[in-house]
This record gives sequence, structure tokens and C-alpha cells, in this order.
Amino acid sequence: MTTQVNCGWPAWLDGQTWTGLFARQYDVGPSVLDSGISATALTPAGGVYPSQAANLAVTAGTGMSVNVAAGYCVVPSATAQYGAYRFGLMSSGVLTVASNATGSTRQDYVLATVTDLESSSSTAVIQYVTGTTSPPSVPSSSIILAQLAVPNGASSIISGDITDKRGWQCAPGGILYLPTAATAIAAPVSQFFWENDTSTLMQGTGTAGTVTAYQPSSGQVSYAEGESGFPELEIFAGGMTDFEIYYSREPVSGGTAGQSYLELYIDSDRVDTTYAMGTATLLGRFSATYYTSSRQGTTPGAGYHVVSLSGNAGSAAHTLRITPVAA
Repeated sequence: MTTQVNCGWPAWLDGQTWTGLFARQYDVGPSVLDSGISATALTPAGGVYPSQAANLAVTAGTGMSVNVAAGYCVVPSATAQYGAYRFGLMSSGVLTVASNATGSTRQDYVLATVTDLESSSSTAVIQYVTGTTSPPSVPSSSIILAQLAVPNGASSIISGDITDKRGWQCAPGGILYLPTAATAIAAPVSQFFWENDTSTLMQGTGTAGTVTAYQPSSGQVSYAEGESGFPELEIFAGGMTDFEIYYSREPVSGGTAGQSYLELYIDSDRVDTTYAMGTATLLGRFSATYYTSSRQGTTPGAGYHVVSLSGNAGSAAHTLRITPVAA
């Protein structure tokens, strides 16, 4: 008897009752990067879409006001597994900053917020929320665009009072903009980032706030040919590159009758073994070719790796040759 897990209706199936929930789960959800905060459930990441406009940037306005540039954003639902909302500010807007007579500098937020009442009264807004000496609580279904430090008795807002707090979002397969590494989502190694403060192409690590520099695997063949003993080579892998690894042992005279073998290791993992039979007077040359494979889960992870040989005839001459075959 088979078992199954119900996924509801697929998107755009005839006869179904289409809802905003389905749109957020099946239309918005696959169109944006997942936050990676859950290993068991899908949770889209919130953020601003980079475009040709100023992308909801908050800047100083006239007197006690700030300007918010036009742009699009995505805001995750406050309810787990309910997808995310996409909306935009079609033209720039102005927000009024409340005066501050508290005697201390006040910490405020500019937020993009969705209020989902499941009715025509639902809203999507860019709003200004005041705090105290600490920033205010962030309402559910909101992302932070900027933080303002409003001095006591201020009569105007200047650029130094504003800290950009925008996170960023893009479609799956896109390169996500990062102001700094600390703003990275928990993305896998297959996700690329452009880290703006270092002007470097980066890859995810699976942990929020950390990235690793992308270094493509060398297109050069690495080889140790005819070395006595067991050679080893160091390779650098980009995390998505597979390798062809050829290894062999040269003929040996005056050997011992019986079975001989060569073992291939990547780091400390034995990945392949080749056997040969010899006589007491001659053990002939034997070789093998091994391919790493993403399908088999043997593609080397991003970083440096040591490829080496071992066996039962270390005095023989060996060849080890490594060639990247896919990027």
C-alpha cells in the first residue's frame, strides 16, 4: 500500500478555488530565495529587489522628514509556511519624523509592512515607527529599510542620522547583493552573492551571516607522473566542479606473485580501488579512471582537497592526473 503527503492544489489547476495563500506559497515562494532558516519547511527571505531605481532607499528630506525612493520588496508572511508578499512603492514618498523632546537621542525605524486581514481592508505600506533610546518593536510581516537616530530637539534630519538597513532579495539562480557578509542568508554553496564592501563574488555556506570567496577550479591538468612511492596532489574545488582522476602504476620486475592494489583517496576518504595480479617475475602496468559525480554525492566541496594514492607497492613508479570536467 502506497502512502502520500498532500500538497494541496498545484498552481493554475482548473477547478480549484484560487486564494492569496496559494499565490504566496506557489507563485511568490518559488520566485524568491528561501531564507534557509528551516531545514524542514520553506520560508522565503524578505528584502528589497535591486533594480534601476533607488530601491526604497531612505534619505534625508526637508526639515523633519525623510524621502523614500521608489522600489519593490518582498515581505515574508508572519505565519510559518505561508509564503511572502510582494509589493512596491511606484513613485518616491515622504515620511514625517516626529519631533523629539525626550532629552535623549531616539531610535526609529522605516519599515515595509503588510497587514493581511483577508479582506479588502488589507494594506501594504512604507511606514515610520518611533522608538525610545532603543529601536521600536518590529510589527509582524515587516522588513526594516532604515534606522534613524533622531537627536533631542532636532529641527532637521541629516544623512548622518540615517543607517541603511535594507536586506536584499532576488530570484533563485540570481546573484544576491550583499552590503556586507554579515547580511547573508543561510544559503547553500550553490547560491552566489556579490559582496559590495569587498567587491567580491562569494558563495553561501549554509549559515546565515557567513560566505566564502568563490574561486573557480583551475582549468589546468594537475599531474604527478612516474613518481616513485605514492604521489599526492592538491586541488581547489568551487563546490560544483567535478573531476576526472586517472591513476596508474608502472611495471615492476622481480615482484611477488599474487594480488596488487592501488587505492585512491580524496582527503581521508577512499573513493576507488583497483586490483591486479602479478607473477614472481613481473607485475605489469595497471591503471584506472575515476570520476567524481554530483549524482553520486562525490563532487568535492568548495575549498582545497588532497588527492592521493596508497597501496601495497610503494616503491613502484605511479602516475596521478586530475582534470576538471565540469563547472
